[in-house]
Amino acid sequence: MKNDHSTLDTIYSPQLTIRQSTHGYRFGIDPVVLAHFTPVTSHKRVLDIGTGAGVIPLLLNYLYGVTRFHAVELQPCLAQLARENFQRHQLEVELFQGNFLEFSCPQKFHHIFSNPPFRRSKSGQHATGQRRLARHESVMELEQMISRGAELLEKSGRFSLVMLTERFAELTQYLRRYNVEAKRARFVHATASAPSRICLVEGRKGAKPGLTVEEPLIVYQDPHRRIYTPQCLKLLREEE
Repeated sequence: MKNDHSTLDTIYSPQLTIRQSTHGYRFGIDPVVLAHFTPVTSHKRVLDIGTGAGVIPLLLNYLYGVTRFHAVELQPCLAQLARENFQRHQLEVELFQGNFLEFSCPQKFHHIFSNPPFRRSKSGQHATGQRRLARHESVMELEQMISRGAELLEKSGRFSLVMLTERFAELTQYLRRYNVEAKRARFVHATASAPSRICLVEGRKGAKPGLTVEEPLIVYQDPHRRIYTPQCLKLLREEE
């Protein structure tokens, strides 16, 4: 898909590239901080729900050496980009193109990752097309995703997500409802004085209650000049 409708971008180094849509959905900081939030042993079975162009598998491969994945993507155009990106980096990925609620696998997973459409279906009507499907609960609600994901998770398996902070309580309730206990959380703030917009949550199937809230992640020292904080630079692997 080498045309005016996509760009080939680098993450961390020239060796890690991702082709993504020029005008449609493009990944931001969310999957990067999520990949750092939950380290993965290379031999574990990993599922990425809503893989988009495949950025989370690419990051997990780069950071932890994971080479085999299952991934689900609803949108055909994004699934095609993901296939190209996986092939370029020689990743073994069984990619299911379709609704996650229709996905099945004979084996359960040690880790499930998702940067899901976290806006309710009737909120933020400005987004359209590819971006709207990537950001809004158009075909699957959050509780449905948690319920199906929990079924696919093995005992003591981990479920790691990015979510709007305003839906944090709702998310933890859904996790507990389906026997996945929220064990770790980290809140992400644009600046030290700004309220948190997104949060990272890791749940563990069958675990006892007990949530650890880690230090907040502050993204910018100066948002106007896009100067990152040292803690964010460490995750982005940029030079200070």
